[in-house]
Amino acid sequence: MRFIAFLAGVIAGIATLNGPAAARDRIWVVGSSTVQPFTKAVAESVARAAGTPDPVVENTGTTPGFWAFCGGVGPSHPDATNATRRMKKSEFKACQENGVSEVVEIIIGLDILAVAQSTAGPAMTLTPTQLFLAIAAQVPDKDGGLVANPYQSWSDIDSSLPNTSIDVRVLPPISGTRDALQELFLQRGAENIAELAELSSKEKLRLAKNLRTDGQFVVLHEDQNVIAHGLVANPNAIGIFGYRFLEENRAALRGIPIDGTDPTAEHAYSGKYKGTRKLYLYIKKAHLNIIPGLSMLPAEYVSRAALGPDGFLLALGFVPLSIVDMLDTMVRIHAMTPLRGDSLPD
Repeated sequence: MRFIAFLAGVIAGIATLNGPAAARDRIWVVGSSTVQPFTKAVAESVARAAGTPDPVVENTGTTPGFWAFCGGVGPSHPDATNATRRMKKSEFKACQENGVSEVVEIIIGLDILAVAQSTAGPAMTLTPTQLFLAIAAQVPDKDGGLVANPYQSWSDIDSSLPNTSIDVRVLPPISGTRDALQELFLQRGAENIAELAELSSKEKLRLAKNLRTDGQFVVLHEDQNVIAHGLVANPNAIGIFGYRFLEENRAALRGIPIDGTDPTAEHAYSGKYKGTRKLYLYIKKAHLNIIPGLSMLPAEYVSRAALGPDGFLLALGFVPLSIVDMLDTMVRIHAMTPLRGDSLPD
């Protein structure tokens, strides 16, 4: 149903954005809900400077964003997509097959995968292994085999944890945030379990991707705001989402330390917080000199107006890149060199 709704939205967007002329007069971006507010602010700043109509920046999710972006070249297809992970080889291949032959990849900032709870709930600190044991569909038994997850409460996993029912709110599998949860936390958690030591990394990732469905232990929501707001009504629940949503709800929510480290920008820069990921912008090079203002979009992410004192991105809770990575991004923006598919993950 989500995919059908997504396609309907794309068709509606095409009808809105496409006039009788061959070109479009505004920027059109799709992709991650985490990145969407940042890109919207950047694109609106570009539109004001270029004197063009307001941009369209849609929240489709990372994976559907790639589907739309790689659908083809021309005004009926998006100019760019936001992502909370890198494009995959299969997605790049789809781009090539549909005539999107030159894709530019730009790293624009950092995001922190936050595990959070209501300030009214029992304070917790977790490890990746405890998260894995709470929400994986299969976990090891005492004999080293795999069994359906038997844990009902956090204290079943570790007596130091609260004696409250496991209730974890996450995004669906097509979300880049879900990918980050699996790779940054759950796979690492599986790797720290002695009974799983003989399994390959591929098999551990499979276990990390397969979340339990037995009751309300794992609750799926398609919107990170819904997860954040739901924690207020359910003080014993925890939610996993992008750092921006934690920052926006600091009055009611707190971050849960992972391996003793709080989810903060300072800990992301130092490397202490392992739930840190990069944010990406992918641009269709064929559209750069056709869609008004699009060529200005990448540079606006690293402009003084965005990241300087009183920068509009900083005001939204955006976490900039480190100085070294920022310089690399500036070089990429100047060169706009198309991406090579062999450098992408499977």
